[in-house]
Amino acid sequence: MNVSPIKELLTNSVEEKLLTKHVEEKVLTKSVEEKLLTKSVEEKLSTKSVEEKLLTKSVEEKVRVEDSTSDSTSLVCDMEVAKDDEVVVSRVSPSDQDGDKGGVKLANKRDVEENTKPVSKRSKFDQICSTVGDVSLHSQFSNTVLVKLSLIEPCESVKIVFSKDLLKFLRLNNCILAEKCINQKCKVLPNKGHFYTFIHLSFKHVKSSSYDLKPNFHIANFSKLGDKKKTEEVQISMNINVECTTVVDHNPKVCKVFLSSPMDKNPKKFEVMESVFYITDCIDAKYEILSMVFKPTISYRLVSDSKDSNEITAQIIIKSATNNKITLSPGQRIASATTCLDDTDIEKVLNLHDYFDDGIEIINGTEVVKEGNWFAALDIPTRQKLAEAKKLEGNSLFSKRIFKHALKKYSDAIELDETNATFYSNRSACHLSLEDPVNAMKDALKSVEVDPSFAKGWLRAAKSYIMVGDICKAKEMCAKVTALSSNLSSLVEGEMRRIEQIEILNQEFLKSNQKGLFSNALHHLDQIAEICPKFERNHLLRAELLALKGEFEKCTSILVDNFDEMNNCSDVLYVKALVLYYQDNFDMAFKLLNSILILDPNHYKTKKCLELATGIKVKKEEGNALFKDGKYDEAFKLYTEALEIDKFNIVTNAKLYFNRALVYVKLGKLSEAIEDCTQAIHLDKTYHKPYLRRANAYMEIESFDQAVKDFEQLVKMDIMNSEYKELLLEAKEKLRLSKNKDFYKLLGVDKKANIEEIKKAYRKAALTHHPDRHSVAEEHVKLFHLKKFKDIGEAYGVLSDEVKRNLYDQGKLYESIQAQNGSGGPAQAARMAHTAAFWASMGAAAQVRMQAAQQAQMRAATAAAAAAQASMSNARPRPGLAGVRPGFIFLPRMGRGGQTQRNPFQFQGIPPMSGIPPFGPPPRFPNFNNYRF
Repeated sequence: MNVSPIKELLTNSVEEKLLTKHVEEKVLTKSVEEKLLTKSVEEKLSTKSVEEKLLTKSVEEKVRVEDSTSDSTSLVCDMEVAKDDEVVVSRVSPSDQDGDKGGVKLANKRDVEENTKPVSKRSKFDQICSTVGDVSLHSQFSNTVLVKLSLIEPCESVKIVFSKDLLKFLRLNNCILAEKCINQKCKVLPNKGHFYTFIHLSFKHVKSSSYDLKPNFHIANFSKLGDKKKTEEVQISMNINVECTTVVDHNPKVCKVFLSSPMDKNPKKFEVMESVFYITDCIDAKYEILSMVFKPTISYRLVSDSKDSNEITAQIIIKSATNNKITLSPGQRIASATTCLDDTDIEKVLNLHDYFDDGIEIINGTEVVKEGNWFAALDIPTRQKLAEAKKLEGNSLFSKRIFKHALKKYSDAIELDETNATFYSNRSACHLSLEDPVNAMKDALKSVEVDPSFAKGWLRAAKSYIMVGDICKAKEMCAKVTALSSNLSSLVEGEMRRIEQIEILNQEFLKSNQKGLFSNALHHLDQIAEICPKFERNHLLRAELLALKGEFEKCTSILVDNFDEMNNCSDVLYVKALVLYYQDNFDMAFKLLNSILILDPNHYKTKKCLELATGIKVKKEEGNALFKDGKYDEAFKLYTEALEIDKFNIVTNAKLYFNRALVYVKLGKLSEAIEDCTQAIHLDKTYHKPYLRRANAYMEIESFDQAVKDFEQLVKMDIMNSEYKELLLEAKEKLRLSKNKDFYKLLGVDKKANIEEIKKAYRKAALTHHPDRHSVAEEHVKLFHLKKFKDIGEAYGVLSDEVKRNLYDQGKLYESIQAQNGSGGPAQAARMAHTAAFWASMGAAAQVRMQAAQQAQMRAATAAAAAAQASMSNARPRPGLAGVRPGFIFLPRMGRGGQTQRNPFQFQGIPPMSGIPPFGPPPRFPNFNNYRF
């Protein structure tokens, strides 16, 4: 038996087994490597996925932040994330496996770009908020805006972010959005299948202004918030009180208020701050609150009565319901507010925001689109029934004072049934409440055309005619009512009283106007305007009188409020021209007056105004030309004639008075120049030139205290004018120096002069400047000599006393007086010295007068003796005493009881001194000799 083949077979079998085992181990190793590679790829993909999620979350947060700030320019609602430069691993079937790819196929970037589409992800804030009706936004004000939500299913609250349209709108108007209104959480308010909410919008602007948003403006986006456990809503009622004094007129105005709780309730502050309040009750009908919804804020500037109580404040918009101004005092309660809004309140807010229906009418359970002549297919009973329902809706709105929407309901009722006079009458009442007398009159007359026996139609026609001031027509309408039945006389009793009152006021106006009492006349016209708010003729008269009085702002306000800017009525244009004329704008006034004469060549008032304006302008220009040529007397005459043309043109007359004052200065008449400057200032207190000219005149007559006052006023009027400040400093310096008088210079003597020389100089100076010698001189001359006379008396009172003179020479006079009389200060010492000097001057003046009187008496006696001697030489001898007559007989003045009366010492003829010190009789100074009289 051969063994070697068997060995060979065994050997081959072992080698095959070893080879198979090696192959299996290799395959197993390969499989392990593939599994490890697959696990590594999966981990890499998982890591990549996590990074993508984190990146997506970061981008969303960044977009959200950008949407919440005013610097963002757009909202990101849809986000696309592109995946670039990433390895995509795709599994393949075993049949597609390639060698040692291990069932895994690596796809390159181009394959991914060709086969993969970008992923789009929707933003959370993908639903919009749109405005309801016209919205007016105010800067520096917490605006509470009603918006409609694009919700289909109800939810409790939403989160708001502002839209790119609103941010762009604010940016274009240079407004800065406040941070406090970013990312708001707002409560959802359902109403009739729609959903609304209030959002708060505050922004700043360099000026306080308002901006209007159109209806359905995309103001914000929102996302629904998860429904929390509903808590019972607590109703909070608060009183609204005025924070500070506020004057309200017919223009809307922001009013600061603070909230106070009723006596029996004390809500928590955080509950009040998180709530939205709705104004339920307005205390007074004289004013109207426009912002019916508001949110409170914390304020640190409160009225004095509420500083310690830490009240919560708010802002509301308020206006006067009439043409009169209303003053609201601090702490005054003006309204009440609550936090809970029911369906009626929401409906009222919607109506206030000019919200209309959606154009669908439900008739017998069927929705009918109101397009064109939609009611033509309805039968008459159905139309009448529907019209009556519309009327009832209008009545409900009218009772809530929502007149615009009541007007819409009544118009719908008339559209459905034109044969019902009540519909026209009710719509006429709406027009009257909206102060539209023209349309009210049309509807009232239409109602009586449909039914002549309809008394309310005649009554509302009378009201319409009274509103426009047509008294005759109003009387006729009232007569129509009483003609229907004598029992209806009480229906028009109120209108008849108004008509009578208007007639009485008109008569009073005519009397006051004829007497030139324009303030009284204007008062009567204002009372007529309250009864007849659309009486155009009355408004024109009011504006004309205000122009005559120089109240141009009020005049312009009346024209703007009651007449269209493009109104070409001759009377309206005349009042505008009158305002320009009285504002010294002659060029524009001439243009407007000439255009009026083109429209109406016979307009009397325009001709008269043009004549006055021409006369003033011609004389003023001629006077200016003569002044430049140095012909001052002729220029003075022309300026005076121009002043006599129209005494009501205060602005132009102020300039004419100033021009005439310049003429007086050139003629050397400073007192008259000061008087004309004073007249110019009285007419126009904002006119700088008269103040400057008068101050310079005061400086020339050395009345420095008055000059300082005028320069101070000029600095107040123009604080940036350096010239006025320099002049003021100069005047103050001269005033200071004038108080340190040189007594030797005043008397004209040397410092070494003896007492006799001082007395002689004083008598000479006192006689020169004595006021009696200048009683007929110009005013500024009298003032000058009066001041000199007083200063001379003061100088003599000091220099005539050796002790005072020595102290004055050493500069210690006032110090010595202060030391001897307590620590009253230098000012008191100066006043006391001035008092003593004044009394000394009075005594010296009396002494001068006595000496002058004695000299005059001696001259009179000498003249009488000479006359007697002459008569004696020519006399014939007569019986008695050898025929001799005495030269004169001295008869002393006899008092009561036959006793001789002695004339006491009197200060007669001395005019009153300006600045007499009110310190009583002259004090006696220690170590000072008494003044010698």
